[in-house]
Amino acid sequence: MSTGKAAEMVRVEITQFIAPHGERRVRQAEVPSDCAVGYEALRRHGCRLTAEVLIGGLVSQCIEHEEGDYAIEVTKNGPEVQAALVKMLREFDGAAFTRWLKNIRMDEEGITEEDIYETMPPKPGELR
Repeated sequence: MSTGKAAEMVRVEITQFIAPHGERRVRQAEVPSDCAVGYEALRRHGCRLTAEVLIGGLVSQCIEHEEGDYAIEVTKNGPEVQAALVKMLREFDGAAFTRWLKNIRMDEEGITEEDIYETMPPKPGELR
């Protein structure tokens, strides 16, 4: 049931890459206020939102970190762009991002899960 009031909106910054040479422009988009939590969390984790119109007219949007693209949504250019942005912001999970970043950094250093297992002391009764 509609109360006649428009949903409260907040502004988020998006870095847009412009063809053909990837010139960067900072834009703002309005999203529902419940997206503010995800946006603030991704910023705290050193991430930013990016967008780019691809060849063929599709739009790629990312939650980007200096270590790589954490989340990517590719949609048609239209209302789907806004829906994908809202989805990414609502689904951003700081703990999951931290695990992803840890794995990225382990890969860069050549550390594997097995290496971590090897350095852990055995559990009581565990043979290695």
